[in-house]
Amino acid sequence: MLVYGRTSHGPLAVLKKTWTGERDVPISLGKSVEAYMEELRDKLETAANFANDHAQRAQASYAAHYTL
Repeated sequence: MLVYGRTSHGPLAVLKKTWTGERDVPISLGKSVEAYMEELRDKLETAANFANDHAQRAQASYAAHYTL
């Protein structure tokens, strides 16, 4: 909200608006909203797994370095 001066719209809000007809899907999108959301979910899951693995390795490194 600080950047744009309004509440941002997440993926679920956009999906809801397209399903209820409040917002039209651009023709140039190239895929259905459902396919886009499924692809986005997969990408977010991959990113979360990467972040979790990195955090675990960093925590082990910190513990090994600072534990006497």
